[in-house]
Amino acid sequence: MAVERTNPLPAGRYWVTVIGAAKIRAFDSWLRHYRDDLMAVKVLSTSLDSGGWQRQPSQFIAFEVTRDGVADWQGPGLPTIVPAGAPVPSRSSTVRRPDPPSSGVDLSFLEGPGALVLLLLYLYSKGRKKR
Repeated sequence: MAVERTNPLPAGRYWVTVIGAAKIRAFDSWLRHYRDDLMAVKVLSTSLDSGGWQRQPSQFIAFEVTRDGVADWQGPGLPTIVPAGAPVPSRSSTVRRPDPPSSGVDLSFLEGPGALVLLLLYLYSKGRKKR
């Protein structure tokens, strides 16, 4: 994914994740100024994660700059460019998570008729022990 280094931002769609309460407040102030006062930015989607215990809050924002040469980027970091024609991203579509760890046990035999056979063998063994 490419980031936009031009300042002021050219017209286009972008996303950014802001981490930390102070940075979220600063970015929201920037956003309100360019959205409400100058009508140069439009919010496409947003998602706030309050952080929880021992984590900082974070906010994901996808936005569109509608006027060239007006929106002076002040951070944090650099916004990621949303390619033309691509769907508006969401937090979950931009976060990379590792695959869940494998248990190391092959349980594929539990699929299909194997599960039924295993269940029948288990029930049969329980019934035989009661005699």
